[in-house]
Amino acid sequence: MSTSVSKSVWEGRIPLAFSIDGSEAQHFGAEHTPSSIFIEVPRTSYLILLTEEIRDLYRATGLTLPDSTAEIWFEYQGKPLKWHYPLGLLYDILCISEPSYLQMEDTKSIPWNIKVHFRNYPAAHLFRDQSAATAQDFFMSMIKEADFLRYGSTKRVMNLSKSDQTQLWESLCSNDFDSFWKVNQRLIPVDDQVVRHIPLRLYLPDDCPVIQDRVSPRTEDGEELTMEQIIRELLPTLDTSKSKAVCHGVIVPFDTPIIWASRNLAYPDNFLHIALF
Repeated sequence: MSTSVSKSVWEGRIPLAFSIDGSEAQHFGAEHTPSSIFIEVPRTSYLILLTEEIRDLYRATGLTLPDSTAEIWFEYQGKPLKWHYPLGLLYDILCISEPSYLQMEDTKSIPWNIKVHFRNYPAAHLFRDQSAATAQDFFMSMIKEADFLRYGSTKRVMNLSKSDQTQLWESLCSNDFDSFWKVNQRLIPVDDQVVRHIPLRLYLPDDCPVIQDRVSPRTEDGEELTMEQIIRELLPTLDTSKSKAVCHGVIVPFDTPIIWASRNLAYPDNFLHIALF
């Protein structure tokens, strides 16, 4: 695999613009609605890692906010944003239909305009315990699931020391690729190693359920499959001639070998997350 590609993926960033409704700002003591707050964040990061910073920035505007971040949540065009999804994945899922996403005709979706809330947490739509510890548990469970799909067991992850497992998460939080890769490279198959299945999730528009199943990267004759062949296997009714696949904000050609894509374009949780439209 190419660590240069993986590092380029890691270095991808998204400009965000956070805003708050005037009525909610007034509820927390603001005389005027604060201006938007602009932040540039890694695509591989998570909203949960921004909650304290966002709270403190809004406090600096004069809002009287509670110390706890338990009620903080974010939305885009009326949809609560899942804090356990990588930010880049959320953006790809929700913004790919906007003209400016893939065509530089306007700047409608850049920066990404996100509404922040400090009350009325939508527990029916989002996991309630949005602590850093819970986020780390979610992340490690994905790492283990990817390990199991590849090798049929979680032995490689379980053989990591506690400090190594912690290093995976903390290096993600600090956006330290080299520190992350020192550990994660032990979980990645080498070029000539056969894996059982590809850790892959497909995301469709209009709140469709996530598509995930066990998919082999090769035919019974050992021929390596392309991403299009895998997608057709999972979504036989999808017309790929009229569709596009986006990963990390880039259109991925359907003839891309699935093994190459999995090794080079996976998120830090070791899953290949593809948004289709």
